Amino acid sequence: MTSRASALTTVNAMRRAKDRIFIAHPDSMLSRAIARQIASHMHEYAEVLQWDQTLDLCCPVSTRDFLRREQPTQVYLPLAAHARDMSATNLPSHRLHQDLMTGANLVEQSLQAGVKQLLLVGTGCAYPSDTPSPLAEEDLLSGRPASDCETEAIATIALIKLCESYNRDFGGTHGISYRCMLSATPFGPGSPGTTHEQRVIATMIELLHKAKEENAQEVVLPYAPEGRQEFLHADDIAAAALYVMNVDNHRYASVTAPSRSFLNAGYGPDVGYRALAHTVAGIVGYRGRVGFDHARTAHARSHRLDSHRLQSIGWRPQLDMEDALALTYFDYKAQRLTLSA
Repeated sequence: MTSRASALTTVNAMRRAKDRIFIAHPDSMLSRAIARQIASHMHEYAEVLQWDQTLDLCCPVSTRDFLRREQPTQVYLPLAAHARDMSATNLPSHRLHQDLMTGANLVEQSLQAGVKQLLLVGTGCAYPSDTPSPLAEEDLLSGRPASDCETEAIATIALIKLCESYNRDFGGTHGISYRCMLSATPFGPGSPGTTHEQRVIATMIELLHKAKEENAQEVVLPYAPEGRQEFLHADDIAAAALYVMNVDNHRYASVTAPSRSFLNAGYGPDVGYRALAHTVAGIVGYRGRVGFDHARTAHARSHRLDSHRLQSIGWRPQLDMEDALALTYFDYKAQRLTLSA
């Protein structure tokens, strides 16, 4: 058993009854990863509630009725890149409205339904684009986010502050602990997100696989070769989410503050796009030349999280980057086979 599984088992063995867990956006990459982690490490202590097809998380009445009927003890709320349906409209106004309405509604209705534990999971795109890496939690409001991440950043920051306000106002009287976590750029099976940076790995896999199938001599990737980014596989993000949700109040309070009550979850080192592309090409089996869009050099930036606080209370990523990339590629091929069947 891995250390993270042991930690979760120890935490949940103290519970008298199974947790009833509600995961918003059940078809998203992270929601499916959370469900897998629960099935693997917490099945004796938790059950995931079935999604009600009539549930509208933007509607207070629909959300209220569902939560009161099902009585979850824990609610997971993935935001932005974690929950985006790529088939939905990609308009910034729609994304901002959906994240704000869904998040605010679910937080309020969870309180009204007596839900004690809630975890909001966003990404590091909420951080300012010009703040030097690594980005610590206290850097969140030190500047403006990147323009292509602005709507997701605004929604994420607003909902973090909403959870902090609820904890201050109702933590003592209602016994709630509404927590938040920001992850490195997610990748893995399923939708990888909406922004240019969030789709780097998915785009590389798709273009390099296509070049291999077509025996192309060269493929040009739409990224700057000098670009760098920190990535984290969805399974590691999900494991971090379960850890943050279930760690005891004393340890959580020891690394957070009332006005900084969220934690970073990152891989550690970032990776250059040139090295990443050659690693992906090796996994895919593409032997041709790999080129880059040098016109994008001015936009390349590193965005790495400082995860020492979460690591100091016991969580660390488990998947090696090359193994995680291989798993992602195998899932990509499996999806292609399913679609072609």
